[in-house]
Amino acid sequence: EALIALASAIIIARRLIRVAWTTRRWDTRPSHRP
Repeated sequence: EALIALASAIIIARRLIRVAWTTRRWDTRPSHRP
């Protein structure tokens, strides 16, 4: 159960990072996506 919770937390975090990476803009933004 803990492993499932950890895996889902990682998946959600990666999804949030990807969405924020593509929707948020800032001056010193790297050109590539993580």
